[in-house]
Amino acid sequence: MGDSLIVLFDTPSIKQYVFGTDVLREIRGASANLDRLNRVETQKRLERALPDSAKVTKVYANGGSAQFVVEDADEDGVRRACDAIVSLFMEKTAGDVKPVYGVSSFSEANGYQDAVSNAFLELRARRECAVELRTPSLMPVMAECSSASHLPAAVIATIGGDRRALSESAQVKERRGRDAREHGIWADWMKHCAESGPWPGEEEWDDLRFDDMVRIGEQSSGRLIGDIGLVYADGNAMGRVVQQLNSPAVCREFSSIVDRSIRNSCFEALGDVCSEEIAAIREGNGAGELQRLPADILLLGGDDLLVILPADRALKFAESAAQRFRDLTHSAIDELSEPAVKRFFDQVNVMEFSISCGVAIARSSYPFYLLLDLAEDLLKNAKRGDGEGLHDGSGSPSRIDFHVVAGANSFSLSQTRTEDYACGSSCVRTLRPYDLELLDRLRQSAEMLRLARFPRSKLHALHEAALRTSPNQAQRAIRDIFGRCRHSGSRNERRALWLAIENLCPERWRFDSTTFPFYVKEDRALLSVADLVEAVEVL
Repeated sequence: MGDSLIVLFDTPSIKQYVFGTDVLREIRGASANLDRLNRVETQKRLERALPDSAKVTKVYANGGSAQFVVEDADEDGVRRACDAIVSLFMEKTAGDVKPVYGVSSFSEANGYQDAVSNAFLELRARRECAVELRTPSLMPVMAECSSASHLPAAVIATIGGDRRALSESAQVKERRGRDAREHGIWADWMKHCAESGPWPGEEEWDDLRFDDMVRIGEQSSGRLIGDIGLVYADGNAMGRVVQQLNSPAVCREFSSIVDRSIRNSCFEALGDVCSEEIAAIREGNGAGELQRLPADILLLGGDDLLVILPADRALKFAESAAQRFRDLTHSAIDELSEPAVKRFFDQVNVMEFSISCGVAIARSSYPFYLLLDLAEDLLKNAKRGDGEGLHDGSGSPSRIDFHVVAGANSFSLSQTRTEDYACGSSCVRTLRPYDLELLDRLRQSAEMLRLARFPRSKLHALHEAALRTSPNQAQRAIRDIFGRCRHSGSRNERRALWLAIENLCPERWRFDSTTFPFYVKEDRALLSVADLVEAVEVL
């Protein structure tokens, strides 16, 4: 039959499909639908469409992409099988998702890396040349879908007592999100919880979820009640390693390590921030109404995760997930036993991987697509680093960037950081993004102010002063507030503020009574006061 074949699949516009609605049930239904199609159905349909003599070996299938090695099959037959998979995705998503693929022969003459490169070029050409546009007929005049207004409604459905006009695509998402058998990623978290103690049966898993983002936001505490946090994480510098993968075995192990680590990191970090609810569920298992878990996993796989939480738990989750991902990948690589795979990781000098996170915090009523855009911008900023010399530049450290939306209006993160926080100037008013060590110090500093019971009115005044346009005015205003702080007894506000700011001073920057509240290095200055005030709320 000839050489073996490398088959690559990719799913363009995943986020456009999953997040084409603000309805939480439809979002998680879309996510579960794609996850099953990607991880399970792709290989099944590929095997079913090929002769029994063909051998299909999965290299990976996660995060919206997949790679297979097909032996004893002709190329034309493999391409027809790939077309069948494209049809399957379109059928199961009501035409909203159309994957692309690439196929290339694989032999001793045409090595693995060359075959993958050729298959990727074909895949990319298909993706770039895919100009088909869905143009649904609107004649006679039809009602628009209540979830995706660019599509016409195909059915009037009664959901939770409300009648809604839904398109075919939205109807599939809603049904997948409602069907208890379609738990998707949620089921994996539930199984993870069940491994470590008493846990409700599968028939009750759906009862542990909140139905909408408003209810999740209500689980926040203090002044953040009603606010949600969206955490978007992605692997750092994975492309550098991917380009060096030199065999299917190495690629399979690399993909498995990263995918398994991101999933377990997510589940364990959720266990950290939802520990009270999990304990209550274990104690009350089988005794009356179940405690609901204040979180939902919207996307998870490959090296990506997207999770929604109460606002006051989002940063803690991001920090925990990043730490656990680093530790889990280190352990997995250290435990490798296959000589060729072990040798590869030794040669590329990789012992651990890292992720960076964007954490967007806003009211639960804030338009979800704007919150997602903000989280994406924060993630990009975290992956780029800060450019202020706060890190030594070695490796790819985990960094976390966060922002709290103060108003209801849409805005540009880069514009906000430039105009309000003076990023790019000689006197920057934020240390964001934070690496894990600096974020831990930010937590310590916020705790210092809380223990001193620092008045909310003074915190508000500090935040306003820190963002004044003139550095001299900002310094004078903060020093004036500092001078009005209590400095005796158990509530020594002045000492707490000084120590909290001092604790955040980056290495090799100067901080003393002459520079307070700034950190100074040569002709540049940094100010962490705005970060500190926001951290008192969100950490």
